[in-house]
Parts: sequence; structure tokens; C-alpha cells
Amino acid sequence: MVVAAACPKRHHEGMRTSGFTLLELLIVMTIIGILAALGVMGILNYSRSLQLAGYAQQFGVAIQGAASRANSRNAVYIVRFDSTGMTWGPAASTVTATSCESAAAAPALATTGGTVEKPAGATSPNGWLCVAAPGLVTRLNSLPTCTYKTATVPCLSVSRGSQTRNVLISASGQTEVE
Repeated sequence: MVVAAACPKRHHEGMRTSGFTLLELLIVMTIIGILAALGVMGILNYSRSLQLAGYAQQFGVAIQGAASRANSRNAVYIVRFDSTGMTWGPAASTVTATSCESAAAAPALATTGGTVEKPAGATSPNGWLCVAAPGLVTRLNSLPTCTYKTATVPCLSVSRGSQTRNVLISASGQTEVE
């Protein structure tokens, strides 16, 4: 009696079994990896854009807050901005609206009303604004100008890379971020 040896089934030429080859799986995983990396980069760029917009918005809020407090307290307020961010608060008791406006350097604050740290990689000008009762912002002539609708207005530009936000400032302390 002859016993037939068990042989694996052989497939005919051109026929495939069900399933994926290792190469096909690697290609699909590579494509998924590339798409995931692009999605993460998009989310990071969006997050940075929101940080910049938030920082510009806080500039505007600080100027409006200083104008409101200067008016209600009949005092001089200062909004300072430099390489680290922005600080605002009431001016030291020796500072008047005139001395603030003509000072060679940012006058001292009596106390800090608020501080906003600049986002990493953001750039903005260095300087200060004086705000005196009745909420009038001075030193606007020290700022660059931006065109808003058909008018040229003082503004602070905050940027990071190709993104820029402009904080438009009126003499009455009103601001708008564009």
C-alpha cells in the first residue's frame, strides 16, 4: 500500500489567495502616516494663528481698559510693549500726561494692572502709549499707520512668520483687531 504524502496545495499561475501582501500593507501605512503628519502640522499652524490673534486682542483690551480706568480714576495710565510682551497700569505719581508723552523712555508704573506674555516667535514694536482722562490715548504719532477701509489710522502690528494682526487704535481708546 502506497501512502500519498501530504503536499501543500499549489496555486495555478495568475491566481491569488485572499489577503494583502506585506508590500501593500506598508504602502497603506506610509500613506496613513503622511496624512496624519499633515493633519498635525495643520493643527499646530492653526493653534499658532489663534495664539497670535489672542495676543493682538489682548493688546486692544489693555488699551481699552487703560482708557476706561484713566477716565474713571482721573489718572494717567501707561501701556508698555516690548520684546517680552505687554504691561499696563497706572503711572507713577510723578508722571503727568505731558511728561508721559514727551518722555524719552517708558515712564514707571505705580502698579501693574495686567501683563500679557508675547507668544513664542511673535514680533511687535517696542514702545508705550499714555492714556489720560478723559480716556485719551496719546503718543499715537509714535506708531506706524495701517489703512482701514479708506482711512489711515495708528496701529500696532503683531506678526509671526507670514501671519500679521493689526490692532487699530483711536485717540479715544477704541481698538479693533484686523
